[in-house]
Amino acid sequence: MMHKFLEKLLDGEKVVWRKLGEVALIKRGRRLIKSQLKSSDKYAVYQNSLKPLGYYHEYNVNGDSTFIIAAGSAGEIGYSKNRFWDIK
Repeated sequence: MMHKFLEKLLDGEKVVWRKLGEVALIKRGRRLIKSQLKSSDKYAVYQNSLKPLGYYHEYNVNGDSTFIIAAGSAGEIGYSKNRFWDIK
């Protein structure tokens, strides 16, 4: 069934299939504990929401980056033009 869906979606267009790691850098952030966060500081900290969990004095992701917020089976894609800390 999925194969027919893709055929219909692509409508005969040629596609070059690549592994995700060939087109994106996949990395996991270092966990911070709540007591390390502040209500304001230089860099937003994201965990399970597109709203910052708090703020930290260091960053581990450069600006102009996308990130995936995954909580359980749900997920959202975020973007930040600014540097930030990703807890994942």
